[in-house]
Amino acid sequence: MDMASYTSGSLHAARPVVCSSSASKSKSADANKLAVDWGCDAYTPKGSKFFQEWLTSQRLPPQKLTLQPVESGGRGLVAKTNIRRGEKLLYVPFSLVITCNSEWTCSQSRLCLSAEDVPDWPFLATYLISEASKGKDSPWHPYFSALPRKPESILLWSETEVRNYLFASSIINQALERIAEVENTFASLDSSIYKKHPDLFPSQFFNAQSFKWAFGILFSRLVRLQSLNEQVALVPWADMVNHSSQVKACLDYEAASKTIILTTDKAYQPSEQVFISYGDKSKGEILLSYGFVSANADGMDSLDISLSLSRDDEMFAAKQAALEEHGLSSTCKYPITIGGIPSQLFAFSYLIACPSSLESRFSQMAAAAASKGVTRLDGFRPFTFDVPLDVDIQAYETILKTVEASLGKISRFLGENEKMNDAGMQKGNDGKLASLGLSGKLKMAYTLCVSEQRILQRAQYILRSKLRELRARKASSGEAGSGFLYGLGKLFK
Repeated sequence: MDMASYTSGSLHAARPVVCSSSASKSKSADANKLAVDWGCDAYTPKGSKFFQEWLTSQRLPPQKLTLQPVESGGRGLVAKTNIRRGEKLLYVPFSLVITCNSEWTCSQSRLCLSAEDVPDWPFLATYLISEASKGKDSPWHPYFSALPRKPESILLWSETEVRNYLFASSIINQALERIAEVENTFASLDSSIYKKHPDLFPSQFFNAQSFKWAFGILFSRLVRLQSLNEQVALVPWADMVNHSSQVKACLDYEAASKTIILTTDKAYQPSEQVFISYGDKSKGEILLSYGFVSANADGMDSLDISLSLSRDDEMFAAKQAALEEHGLSSTCKYPITIGGIPSQLFAFSYLIACPSSLESRFSQMAAAAASKGVTRLDGFRPFTFDVPLDVDIQAYETILKTVEASLGKISRFLGENEKMNDAGMQKGNDGKLASLGLSGKLKMAYTLCVSEQRILQRAQYILRSKLRELRARKASSGEAGSGFLYGLGKLFK
């Protein structure tokens, strides 16, 4: 579908303005400030009214929802009347949706980016900064006034905060990589486009801090519309709906009405907050993308365990070749949950443990490590597979060692910050913790580590229990000999 056909209309009928914002002449450049020059710091009834009146003027139909402060400390959309399960809500017209096809107040800026074939995300980030920096001269000014001045985003954490608060978490490397990727993207655009066209992209607005703000908005609010070939979009008003892991409802485009709708999967009472799902994501994934952590226990919670071949292994080259044959590298990571350990992780561990005498099995084990679909094993399902018991034991010990190393880091972190737990963590019905200041970040890290500790302790129990069985079997047999592979035999048939 041609998205451009939906981006015309009253929203873009504002008077033209010069591309170099007059506001820029009165503002000093400051790339290191903690907040941008637009947006709001907190919910206010006046700001909410201004935003909702603008939406109405842009043909948003009457709503059964209203924007209000919610128990978690932020704001959300709350039911004004009874809402049935399966009811369609929002009906945001496509003229209110921001995509890569949206019109720019300064068309030259768009042409400049298009000429360089800038990808969707940095293209939209630049669009946000360009429009927001123009203040009231942009037709989107009421929307930008309603956006957070400081998005709840991992991008606004300093490297010191990430290393201090997330050193024990499995997401620390992902957090550092995400921040570095955004910084590198800005550096690339700054050198190749922004600095070459300072009249279109003045540095007091197009700096590293505003770029992180824009990406923080995209990470926390951008949606993919399944009915429009996964088109990425920002949907004002709809992006005020908060996430809950207890619902499955999501936004999508309805062709009949040419609007963005939300179909509820539960009923709501008046004054009750309405939720959508941001997807089946763990606490760590939610923090990386959306900047908050739910205090509620969730069956989707997981953490990654990483295993690597040892370069001291005489069979390193052969094992690496087997992995590469199936699209894997010598280091792989797999998600474990409270429900068990993925069979692929066991397969990788058995490959690590296999001696040269079992080289004929390398390809089979690598194939199992690369298999699609997740079978989570609790370690108590005996399937026959003819390998020495010593290999069984070493494979389980390899995973256990990694699990206990992670547990040690988390225990140290939680012990050092035990007062976080003693102080209690305020949360609303959605379980969302406030992200305000350093203490807020520390609370989120603490909650994330408590969740990861719970998963690791379950994995530790599974592995220790199985190791006791394997060692008892070896002791009773009196030999290393061949034995049973517990939890993987079906994969190698």
